[in-house]
Order: sequence, then structure tokens, then C-alpha cells
Amino acid sequence: MGACLSLIGGQYTMAELEGEVAQLAGMLPRLQTSSYGKDVMELKGTGWLFNPKAPFDASILRGKMTPQEYTSSINAINRAHMQKMVGKDRIFGPSEIPARRRIGKTAVEEAIKALNVKAVGYRWDVQASLPTTTVTGVNNYGDGSGATTEHKQETSLLLIFDKM
Repeated sequence: MGACLSLIGGQYTMAELEGEVAQLAGMLPRLQTSSYGKDVMELKGTGWLFNPKAPFDASILRGKMTPQEYTSSINAINRAHMQKMVGKDRIFGPSEIPARRRIGKTAVEEAIKALNVKAVGYRWDVQASLPTTTVTGVNNYGDGSGATTEHKQETSLLLIFDKM
């Protein structure tokens, strides 16, 4: 959330965040099997935000929750992140990115902790890649025109089922 999603100044409101997150989340993958083993499903996100749409195949949830409960859980995680961003400046510089990532990580970790208290037969966990910065469109003029900088961090929610 921030300069990468919007170039309109001011501070975030919940309504604005809901719109931006809905747009972003819809482009992210749905829950899928993972390389961590048969008891671990993975929901890949970006910047501590995730697609709340239920998996295409509900059997991936193994009867431990309904697709509606799954969607509600992911919405709660995204909402926790959004609540921490309300009132933050919409436009910010690169120096603020690490602090915003920490805010997102903390919000998501708190949300999954609360979800895990109620979970039966499964638990949520989270992991993140190292942040990356990519500069593209650099020209030979040396004035920086045309250059674009993208700051990115891949994040994943893990749905871990208890071994039977």
C-alpha cells in the first residue's frame, strides 16, 4: 500500500484501502498445494496482503473449514493490515518502506495468532522472502528520466493441517 498503488496525496481512509486492496488481492493467486509437504497449503501474496477468494477446489481445505470460513479468515488478515495503515500518508519515500513492511508483518502475525486460537485441526503461519528493489527503464542520459523503481516483498500464508 502506498506510492506503488496510488499517486493521490493525503492519508489513507479505510474505504480507500478496501478499494485498493480488493483490486490488488484479486490479481494474486488463490490457495494451492505447496512444496512444504502434503499437510501444508500456501497462499502467496505480496506486501502482507492476500487474495481472500476461496480455493478453486474446496477439498483442499480438507473439511476443516468451509470456503466461507476460509474467505472470512483471509479477509480478517487483510483487514488487520489495513487498520494499521489508516491515517498513514498515501505517498511516501523509499526510506519509509521498511517501517511499513514491519507494520504489515506485525498486523498479519497478530491476526493469525487470533485465528489460531480458534483453529481446530489446522493452524496458520506466515513467511516472507527478502525484500527486493528493481530499477528498470534506465537510459544513457544520466538524468534518471525514464527510470522506475519497484520495491517488492513476496509473502505467504501457510495453512498447516494437523497430521492424522
